Amino acid sequence: MARARDNGAPITKYVVTGGGQTVTVGANQRTADIRKLVNGRSYRFNIHAVNAMGAGPDATTAPVTPTSDVPGAPAAVTATAHPDGTVTVTWPAANGLGRKIVRYTVTSVTGGAQAPVGDVKTTTMTVAAGSLDYGTQVAFSVVAVNDKGAGSQPSPVSNTVVPFTTPDKPRSVGAATVPNKKGSIAVSWQPAPSNGRPIQKYVVTVGATKQDVSGTSVTLSGFGDDTAVSVKVHAVNQAGPGPDASATARTIGVPTITVTSSTSGYNSVSVTFTPNNKGGSATCKLQITGAGSAQSACTTQPVTLTVTKLWPNRTYAFTASVTTAAGAATGGGSKPTSQLRATVLCGDTTYCGKGIYIYATPNNGNPSDSVGHFVAGNQFTPVCHVASDNVDARPWGGRNSSQWLRLTYQGTTAYFPFAWVNTDGGNSINLIAPC
Repeated sequence: MARARDNGAPITKYVVTGGGQTVTVGANQRTADIRKLVNGRSYRFNIHAVNAMGAGPDATTAPVTPTSDVPGAPAAVTATAHPDGTVTVTWPAANGLGRKIVRYTVTSVTGGAQAPVGDVKTTTMTVAAGSLDYGTQVAFSVVAVNDKGAGSQPSPVSNTVVPFTTPDKPRSVGAATVPNKKGSIAVSWQPAPSNGRPIQKYVVTVGATKQDVSGTSVTLSGFGDDTAVSVKVHAVNQAGPGPDASATARTIGVPTITVTSSTSGYNSVSVTFTPNNKGGSATCKLQITGAGSAQSACTTQPVTLTVTKLWPNRTYAFTASVTTAAGAATGGGSKPTSQLRATVLCGDTTYCGKGIYIYATPNNGNPSDSVGHFVAGNQFTPVCHVASDNVDARPWGGRNSSQWLRLTYQGTTAYFPFAWVNTDGGNSINLIAPC
C-alpha cells in the first residue's frame, strides 16, 4: 500500500479490514498478511491510516483472489474397459485453488506397481488399445498440474478394470486328410490368445458353411473325393470374433492300381503291383480264383503279395485289388505255377529191362494191363497223386511207396508208380496235388 498523508500529525498505524478480519500494522509497513482466506475466492480489502487525530478515510483495494502453488487432487477417478481394447479414464475437474489447471497426469496401478500412462488437458483420457496388458487387472490415479507446474497429490485410485479385446488368431491351425473316412478332413489348432476375456467358441468356416466348435479340433465331412478343402478358423470372446487362420487339406480319392509283375513257384503265385491310395488307409489283396488269397496294409510301394498252397503245372487266374473308404481298384491276370517234372529212375538195367510199366489204373498188376513203359531218364508231368498198390523199388534204386502219379500218356489218363521217379523240388509227394 502507499503511504498516507499525515495531515500534520504523524501516522501511528494502518488498519486493514476484509475477509471477515482486521489486521493492524505499523506506520512504516506497507504490507499486511491476511490469513485464513479461501483460495480461489475473490476479496476486497479496506485500508485506512490512524494518527493522533484518529482514523482517516478508507481506501479499497481491487478484487484479489488468494491462491496456492499446489492444486487440489481430483476427487474421484472412474475407469471403463471397452471391447475395442481401449480403456476410458474419467474424473471431475480438480480445484486449482486460484491457479489454472493446465493438464492432468494419469498413472496406471497394476499389482502395486505404477507406470505413467500420459497427460491430457481435459478430464477424460482414452488409453489406446494394446497399451495395457490384456487380461491383467489395472486401476488408475490422476494428478492435477497448474500453470506454475505444481502437481497435486494423487487422486484416490480408481476402480479396477481388466482390459480386453477380440481374440487373436488360433495358433498352429492344421488340416489333414482323414484316411479312413470318405469325403472328410480333420482340422485342429492351438488355443487363440484370449486377450482378456475367455474364449466362448471357435467358428470353423468352409465356403458359406459355418460350424461352432467348443474344443480345438473338428472333423468335417460331406466333400467330394480327392477334393482340396480350404477351411478358416476364428475364436470368439465377449468382444466378438477375432481374425481367421486358414489351412487346406485334401479328401481321400478312389484308389488306382498298376500290376507290374508276377512270379510263381511250384506251390505259389506272387504278384507285384503299385497302388495309389489317394490318401486313404488302404488294404491290398491278392485273390487266386478258386484257390486262396493274401492281403496286407498298403504301406510300401510297390506291394508284393503271395498266395501259397497251390499246385504245380497249373495256370491260375488272379485279381489284385486296393480298397479304401472311397472305393476300390482292381487289376488282374493269370500265372502258371512252376512246372514240376518226374524223371524215371532205375539203377539196375538188368531188372528194368525195357523200362517201368505205365498202367491204365493205379495198380501193380500184370504187365499185360500196361499201356506203355518209361525207361530210366524219361520225363513226364504228373497231374496229381493217389494212394493205391504199394511198390517197393528200393532194391533197384527207387523207393517204397503206395503213391501213384496220374499223367496223360498218348492222349489218355494213365498212372505211374511214384516209387520209380525222382521229382523236381526234392521228391516230395506233397508238392503234387492229390487226385
